[in-house]
Amino acid sequence: MDKKCFQSFDSHEEADKANFEFYRSLSTQERLNIFLEMMVPYYETFPRLERIYRAVDLGECPVSSDRWMGV
Repeated sequence: MDKKCFQSFDSHEEADKANFEFYRSLSTQERLNIFLEMMVPYYETFPRLERIYRAVDLGECPVSSDRWMGV
């Protein structure tokens, strides 16, 4: 897909018709490639942390579990 192309139109209808004709002229594979290119930001994976540097045992929770039972 050529991203350097610029066109101007006198109405929205002309622009819509030009868009329709452009995508109609593309092969199925070209349309699929454009779709997949647009989806990359949404399905891109981000690198995860490679290791845990330390684990801290927090012990027992300071709030009693009987608190909600009214005891």
